Amino acid sequence: MKGFVKSILNLTGQNNDKRKKLILDMSKVLFSYIRGIIIISTFVAVIMTIGVSILGISSPLLFGIISGVTNIIPYLGPVLGGVPLFIVALSMGLNKALLSIILILIVQVIESNLLQPKVMSKSVNLHPVTIIVGLLVLGKLFGIIGMILATPILSMFSVWLKQSKYKDKISI
Repeated sequence: MKGFVKSILNLTGQNNDKRKKLILDMSKVLFSYIRGIIIISTFVAVIMTIGVSILGISSPLLFGIISGVTNIIPYLGPVLGGVPLFIVALSMGLNKALLSIILILIVQVIESNLLQPKVMSKSVNLHPVTIIVGLLVLGKLFGIIGMILATPILSMFSVWLKQSKYKDKISI
């Protein structure tokens, strides 16, 4: 990580201690965010793999991986990742299709309402409500890209604000 910070400092052309601390703290937050995404996506992939296996649908690992990868999109990821599962389950019968929808919804509710805010708030040191509001606002303004970038943008802004000259006037 220190090599990353050095590269950023070389790009800015300024190498003072205050800027170095800001960039180091921001890079820590970004790496923590990425670690949080990996934890959540792994959880989704494992749960979906187990659920698809229980449903008796072939290739459960493939459906788990698809769900885990699409999970980078907050709130919509498990649903988007579940579409291929639903299509395959529908080809196996209406009963399997309904069970696949129930599985997708259960995973989505757990991920969106419990896991995402909890893991992300610990990873980037932001209150879960701040993350949810940021996702809603940036999602409304910029769509899916806004939702994907909301948490890292908020966390970097928080780091900057805490180290800025305004930190005594505003508390986060």
